[in-house]
Amino acid sequence: MTKTDPTNLMMDMATGFAEATAAAQKAGLELLQAEMQAMTALMPGLAHPHKDEAEVEADRRAAEAAVEDGFDNMPV
Repeated sequence: MTKTDPTNLMMDMATGFAEATAAAQKAGLELLQAEMQAMTALMPGLAHPHKDEAEVEADRRAAEAAVEDGFDNMPV
């Protein structure tokens, strides 16, 4: 019967905890990155790397026109 060294057992447990912590942090950061990219796509006026300047300007004007339409229906 072999006796296991308690130091090796503790090192193995610590390594496992460190790996689990790193994996959980990676998953959380990937989720945060996905949320930030989704929010960037929803915010008007921000530069989008996949669109050229004309498309961005057209989107900005469309968003601005939609906002202005909401104010133009007030009686004078």
